[in-house]
Amino acid sequence: MNSVDVVVLDYDQLVQASDAELINKMKFIMRQSRKSIFPKKVRWNACQVVRQTGSIKICLLLIDDRTENQQEVARFGFLPPIDLSCFPTE
Repeated sequence: MNSVDVVVLDYDQLVQASDAELINKMKFIMRQSRKSIFPKKVRWNACQVVRQTGSIKICLLLIDDRTENQQEVARFGFLPPIDLSCFPTE
């Protein structure tokens, strides 16, 4: 399974965003990338937003209409910026 995590500076705003806004942000990042983030063979037709402490994950799902089986084919995550204040400056 393919997984991509992106560190975002406006993470506090993303925490309060709706699921639709998060999916739109993911799509925007994927369109802006020079190279394809996921291989072209990865096909998905649904997604599910999972909010955890310290991260937001969007699971890309492939749902078979005939059997209604769902399979997670990729994962896209938003991470907060790293706090460097605990490291010495010298």
